[in-house]
Amino acid sequence: MSEHSEREQTMVLQEPLPLRQYPFDSYAERLGMDPETLIQEIKELRESGVIGRVVGIVKHDRAEFVRNAIVAFEVDMGRCDQAGERLAALSYVSHYYKRSTYQD
Repeated sequence: MSEHSEREQTMVLQEPLPLRQYPFDSYAERLGMDPETLIQEIKELRESGVIGRVVGIVKHDRAEFVRNAIVAFEVDMGRCDQAGERLAALSYVSHYYKRSTYQD
């Protein structure tokens, strides 16, 4: 772990991620470390359970979307393919996928 505490690192990592080719560079610079070290420390924080997961959140109004919706269904694994086929048949469904669930 660097000279910065886990708390300092997690506080910085909660700030909006810049939309650029190497988004973690600005975080690393603020924490006084190189990006590779920061990424390794993020992995360690995830493995230790301090950080649950790293996700991106699109601010739809800033992206100028007029309308958007996301819907999640919990479907038995044995019925996922059937549910996917039914969703694919709907003209207004742009994409769908199966993913793991996470406990909050």
